[in-house]
Amino acid sequence: MASLANVQIADKNSIFDSGAAFLLTQKCDIDRIVTISADREAEVSQNSPYVVARIKGATNATDAFNDSREVVQQALDILSAQGEAHLTTRNTQDDSLIWWRGPSGQVLRFVSVSNMSVTTGLAKVVVTDKDGNVVPPTPQPQAIYHEGLRYFRLSQTTDDLFEAFRNMYLAFESLLESPIMAAGRVSGLGTPWPQPTVDFRSLVFINRQQN
Repeated sequence: MASLANVQIADKNSIFDSGAAFLLTQKCDIDRIVTISADREAEVSQNSPYVVARIKGATNATDAFNDSREVVQQALDILSAQGEAHLTTRNTQDDSLIWWRGPSGQVLRFVSVSNMSVTTGLAKVVVTDKDGNVVPPTPQPQAIYHEGLRYFRLSQTTDDLFEAFRNMYLAFESLLESPIMAAGRVSGLGTPWPQPTVDFRSLVFINRQQN
């Protein structure tokens, strides 16, 4: 029999042949087994940061995870309604322990996903002439504010990949909806674009250190 912080989990001799353990957001102050049905129950313990669901019938990781998570949510609902404990789970997709009974025996799988970010410094380019003398850089145009810059900054400061993509998309969309870009679309192919009154380099390529 296997246990997690003194709470029974995978046991080949138990009627509960599958289940899962999920991390709790809050500290649990009670020891309690909540029975959902004859083949489904969940347990919380003062000595464990996990809530454990024990179920029957799951034959793969997906079913074990989904069915166990639903059992856990129902059990926590009951505990809250009875005034015993108000608990929630966290990072269920990224941190969990699941088990089920496969054709070759009991399977136990530990799932842990770590988020990390990689940052790089701004590249510095030095231009020299044919004699090796450094050519002074061309002065950067004065930055002119555009509402799309707000989305650009948010895309660079979030750790969420989907939020970063969403904000970058909104920044690009905002830029396309600007009067100059709209005038370019109206003019059509083969017709020169109107002389811009805003340098787009000043809208997009702004040193992050200024944020």
